[in-house]
Amino acid sequence: MDNEFIHKLQANLDLNSNFNVTINCCQYDDLSLRFNMFKSSESIDLSNYIVEMNVLKPDKTIYIQNSMTTTTNNIVNILCTNKLTQVGGKAVGEVVLINKTTKR
Repeated sequence: MDNEFIHKLQANLDLNSNFNVTINCCQYDDLSLRFNMFKSSESIDLSNYIVEMNVLKPDKTIYIQNSMTTTTNNIVNILCTNKLTQVGGKAVGEVVLINKTTKR
């Protein structure tokens, strides 16, 4: 896989509101996701969190992306594997933050 992604998605997500994301993709798209995370419109520091993405794929199966994620300050970058796009269509995902200390 090279560094040119067919589909790039960027979104601002606030922890005090619904932070589900809709991803429209073609079969076997390479996806690069970037989220700016906020709480009450203030940037949050993600250094104490593990980030994963839980997605309901178009075929109604669950996909969990918990690798190839990086965080810098309040920015989350996720390079999705092709398992997410084995079936094209609309997928609905949720960004999950897990505290590194409490594991919640």
